[in-house]
Amino acid sequence: MALFQAILAFVVIFASFALYYLFIIKYFNPLRHIAGPPVRTLFANHLSAVLDPKRTPAVHKHLVEKYGRSVRIRGVGPWDDRLLTLDTVSLNYDAVCSQPKARCTNVNDKGDQLKNRWMDIMNAGTTEAATVDVCQWMSRATFDIIGLAGFDYNFNSIQDESNELFLAYKEMFDKVIGKSTFWGTLASVYLPTLFKIIPNQRSRTIERCQAVIRREAGNMITEKKRKIAEGNETGKAYQGKDILTQLLTSNAAIDIPIEQRIDDEEMLHNINTFMFAGSDTTSLTVSWILYLLTENPEMQERLRAELLTVLPPTAPTNLSELTEEETQSLYAEVSELPYLHNVMREALRLIPPLHSTLRVATKDDEIPVSYPVHRSDGSVDESAQSIHIAKGTFVHVSVEAFNLDQDVWGEDAWSFNPDRWDDLPEKAREQPGLFSNILSFSAGPRSCIGIRFALIEIKTFLFVLLTNFVFQSGLDPIEKINVVLTRPFVKKQFSKGSQMPLIVKRFVRMGQVPEI
Repeated sequence: MALFQAILAFVVIFASFALYYLFIIKYFNPLRHIAGPPVRTLFANHLSAVLDPKRTPAVHKHLVEKYGRSVRIRGVGPWDDRLLTLDTVSLNYDAVCSQPKARCTNVNDKGDQLKNRWMDIMNAGTTEAATVDVCQWMSRATFDIIGLAGFDYNFNSIQDESNELFLAYKEMFDKVIGKSTFWGTLASVYLPTLFKIIPNQRSRTIERCQAVIRREAGNMITEKKRKIAEGNETGKAYQGKDILTQLLTSNAAIDIPIEQRIDDEEMLHNINTFMFAGSDTTSLTVSWILYLLTENPEMQERLRAELLTVLPPTAPTNLSELTEEETQSLYAEVSELPYLHNVMREALRLIPPLHSTLRVATKDDEIPVSYPVHRSDGSVDESAQSIHIAKGTFVHVSVEAFNLDQDVWGEDAWSFNPDRWDDLPEKAREQPGLFSNILSFSAGPRSCIGIRFALIEIKTFLFVLLTNFVFQSGLDPIEKINVVLTRPFVKKQFSKGSQMPLIVKRFVRMGQVPEI
């Protein structure tokens, strides 16, 4: 009898919660007064429409035209009404990316290694061209760089993909992100313990990879602490310039209370964040730039010609052979090249690595607006100064929508046009953003702290690769898919993971003897 009563009580409680979240809670959400697209069934949502890069430019345009720049959208269920904002004032209030700093010489070394590996691939074949998965190779290169700059750790993945820690990160990311279904992702967010109770192949792989990461990253932290302590004892402070050393040194400062210090578990989470955010965003940016240049070969030729103007005739085959002073001087010239700068920021505008992001209200709040607010009753409030949101509400910030807004950037906003930067529309010059009036590096207090590092990487890789290779479209069509970041996939081959096969040919400069 007691068991029956307990089961009955559980069923009643569960049913009550389900009834509340499915049918009642939406009437207490202040966003119900904001206009937005309808949903036709109980669990229908707008996530696919606002997250799919193949559709979102047209979707965002339609939403603005019909519902204004502050729109109510449905998340995963009836309890999850969200605010999608395309209002710059709201954005500045809400206003995502974090990367460490690095020197040019780290980057030059890896650029040379990547170039030489591609040369080896061509030398092993019978033609002057090869099909190269640019996305995969760029990921290996930037992973190496973030390892050195962030933790003074050499994955050496360009040369050999055998490093256990690199493989653990790569496999876990592929399993967790690259091949996850919508419902699988939803279950991992809302019911994470389910996979511990009923493990599957995916969850077992993740657990195994996490064990490797915890062990190896833990060893990394322990070794850094030892070197710092040894330096303090000898009076010769450890001079490590990587991010982990700086974090540990700052964390151990005597003026930081013990309760405010970061424990090793949180330090491990920081390492994971640096590894993923600090490598993927840059590798994807370079990959998409190369793709856009294959689609526009005349632009590729024009950019290569500009890059060659700063390459000394007596420059060594490998730029890593330059002295530190020569490297800094060369990068200073490269960074000032106008067309290179235009190509880079146009690609970042058109295909931002981070398609969109979320903010969560930690309290009831008023989000300021600068445009009229469309109400759910069909009226338009011309005098509205803010939108009330409840604690826990998601605010959807579409980076892409701000970057592709035709009202701001012009009718050709969805096209790749580097020359637009020579004469921007007035509205575009007024856009917020940490970099060049675009939102790709975010804006405000949460903007990207690693922008200088990212720009060094992007421009250096483009300089090395475009002065040594010519890129052409591959045989298979590439499409954009939003998998945490905007990633390239071969059409109808999603199960194979993110890839960008391009045809790469050796470029021989005038007077240069071809490598054999």
